[in-house]
Amino acid sequence: MSLFAAIRNHRAVLVFFKKCAIERDEWEYFIRYSVPVVYDEKQKVNVVSPFMRDGLQAAYVPGSSLKGLIRTILFGERRDRETNETMSRIRFSDSEPIADSKLAVYQKIDISNKIKPIPFFRESIDVNETIDTYLTI
Repeated sequence: MSLFAAIRNHRAVLVFFKKCAIERDEWEYFIRYSVPVVYDEKQKVNVVSPFMRDGLQAAYVPGSSLKGLIRTILFGERRDRETNETMSRIRFSDSEPIADSKLAVYQKIDISNKIKPIPFFRESIDVNETIDTYLTI
């Protein structure tokens, strides 16, 4: 299902369009882009958190997020002087802009005790997509 289809099913948007006398064939003028929505269609879509974007509205991954990801992979929750010194020597650039076609909307899943889907969705880099960034050591 596309994000357009998910929005089409959202009551508040429909009410807004109806109040403004916006016909169904005019909806596309309000949509800058759309991405697939990956979820169980029985699940309600409450919130969609958009992907990080720059001033030109290009999607990207901040270098600090990439650094945090690598830190967690290498050191887990360890936060000591040695870890901090090691990580202070590594620099990540922000990623290159990411094409909207590489994005999809996925449901957030809470895995604290058991896997539990919650009605919160995130625009994410789709499965098997790649991004480009620079790493300096």
